[in-house]
Amino acid sequence: MSTQTVVGSPVRSEIGEASVAIQQDPPCLPQHSPVSARKSYAGFWRRVAAFLIDLVILYAIELVLVLVLVLYVVNLTGVTDDAIDVIVHLFIQLFQLIGVWLYFSLFESSQKQATPGKLALHIKVVGPDGSRISFGRATGRHFAKILSGLTLGVGYIMAGFTAKRQTLHDIVADCFAVKRGNPAREQTGPAAACGEEAVRQWILRSDQHAKWGVLAFLLAVLVGIILVRLSAEGVL
Repeated sequence: MSTQTVVGSPVRSEIGEASVAIQQDPPCLPQHSPVSARKSYAGFWRRVAAFLIDLVILYAIELVLVLVLVLYVVNLTGVTDDAIDVIVHLFIQLFQLIGVWLYFSLFESSQKQATPGKLALHIKVVGPDGSRISFGRATGRHFAKILSGLTLGVGYIMAGFTAKRQTLHDIVADCFAVKRGNPAREQTGPAAACGEEAVRQWILRSDQHAKWGVLAFLLAVLVGIILVRLSAEGVL
């Protein structure tokens, strides 16, 4: 009789409440709120930096392929310089149409859900339900960039002021560019998450100071590549 009294007493309810409190996240962890959800979207400058990295990679690939093509044509066909210029021009146009399309669509529909530039800036492209997008949706998103360009760039700048940080081509394809989570934090328990959060905040503050330096470096590389191309074409 006394045992039943203990089991049904308030002591059991207090033990249950204590176990629930232990299972809850520590106060240092961010709570799921509209503010924290908004911060999960990749911002404008982060996306600009990722695009510049991809642009440098694409220009490097294009230059290597053009050099290989020119050497192949000159050594094996012996065509005139005018013919080489036409072939190189057509190849560049095809690369910028097909190569760039495959670059973005294949990478963004892959398991990584991101191009090398986006991976470097911890960004991935997701669908409306947060899952990986298909190659078809990635293709639609890529060619929807034409609309963003036709608006004199306003379609791209929309990522800086829309609620979900979407560009015009993101809205058309119903996609989102979001920040990648911290895998180390997902694998550790609540006790270690506080330390991971502190480290993450420190890294974010450091990224703010280094952002302009990274952008300046990438712009300098891009300008150098453009000047090399212009010099090779005899413009400079």
